[in-house]
Amino acid sequence: MYRKLLLMPNALNYHVFFVVFVSLFCHKVTKATKFFLRVLRDFVAPALHRKLVPKALGFTLCLLGMFSLHGQDGCTDVQAINFDAAAVENDGSCLYEATQYQMEQRATLPATLEEASGAAYLDGNLWTHNDGGNTNEIYRIDTLTGEVLQTVLVGALENEDWEDMAQSDTHLFVGDFGNNPGNRMDLRIGQIDRSDLGNLIVSAQIINFSYSDQTDFTERFNDNDYDCEAFFFYQDSLHLFTKNWVDEKTRHYTLPATPGTHVAQLRETFDSEGLITGAAIDEENGTISLLGYTPSGVNFMWLLYDYAPHQFFSGNIRKINLGTGLTNSQTEGIVFTENGQGFVVSENFNFLPQRLLHFTTRQWIGDITTDVSNPVVPAETLNLKVYPLPFGDQLTLTWEADKVDNGVVEIFNLSGKLIYRQQLKNSDQELRVNTASFSSGSYLMRIIDKNRSVNKVILRK
Repeated sequence: MYRKLLLMPNALNYHVFFVVFVSLFCHKVTKATKFFLRVLRDFVAPALHRKLVPKALGFTLCLLGMFSLHGQDGCTDVQAINFDAAAVENDGSCLYEATQYQMEQRATLPATLEEASGAAYLDGNLWTHNDGGNTNEIYRIDTLTGEVLQTVLVGALENEDWEDMAQSDTHLFVGDFGNNPGNRMDLRIGQIDRSDLGNLIVSAQIINFSYSDQTDFTERFNDNDYDCEAFFFYQDSLHLFTKNWVDEKTRHYTLPATPGTHVAQLRETFDSEGLITGAAIDEENGTISLLGYTPSGVNFMWLLYDYAPHQFFSGNIRKINLGTGLTNSQTEGIVFTENGQGFVVSENFNFLPQRLLHFTTRQWIGDITTDVSNPVVPAETLNLKVYPLPFGDQLTLTWEADKVDNGVVEIFNLSGKLIYRQQLKNSDQELRVNTASFSSGSYLMRIIDKNRSVNKVILRK
């Protein structure tokens, strides 16, 4: 390509070569080096021969200046054991020595909160709640003594298994998505207006959801990977992190933070080496903390920072060991406050009491800031309609989309067995399914393509 460009007028030559080099500048250094040598051989030398010394020399100096500024990808965290002083762009390769940290024991929580689970920090106030089977109440507590300062009853959101809290500028969210048996079809999040929290009773609007990749709803108590106890609000979306009992990993899903029925879209998976019970994001610098414990009772938190937009596991990932349940009880909820500090709430653990603990991350994060100003992940919807419901001998599906790339419709029974599958054409916007052979009961219907996955639970008469 560059040989043909030499036939252009000299002034245009100069600018075209500059653009070409800039376009290759972000490639690996070896590629840039080879290109630079070819430019010297095929452009600079002939230019000198034609006595175009000023242009050739200026262009060469420009290339040399840019080349010297081009850094390599690598570990940019000075605290990592593989820190690379020459690295400019963080590639997520940082490795760290084992890190031990003991949180401050701030207070023993009252008996009212023996199963404390989630945490939120609003306008300088710390809020918490109990997990499943308890009253549908949230509590404002003193951050020094743990004393309950205010109790608020939440209407329209029964505490089937509340597990965590999250907050935006306008709302408090309560996650009723604990799913120990793995078979819940009524996962939901309550959205409460922050301006109502001064009242004794508040009403919650409901966000109903399902997971984009779950097809098996067989009951497997503490033996499934669709339990969830952790989420936070970030850039107009709710971010959920599963508690995987089987493989001890966590999956990151995103969900619209608006009332209605939605599908939580799977974004990424991470080997958390334990069970994730809480999540929080530091609004000041973008640091994410995932709190958890191992089956043997060891407490930990993962710190995620300097990551790419919406790819939380792409940057620095540092594990902080927090001790055991003997000192912390069972760590459940986590929230950041300010200046890298935050609180952890723990429920009682065998004979050990429920606790309020305090932590700071400044010693590890320092001045590293993650860009949190990127645009929202676009909504992935087909405006799917399924009717009639309950259905009889025929089921009709319609959707709205410019095209469904390599789309397919699948229907599973509740044991996860695939009983129907139909490949779609890109132009299709309707499908009629003969369901005469389907037995009465619930099924999971899924329509997927390369851009999206939409699940819906359907009922046969």
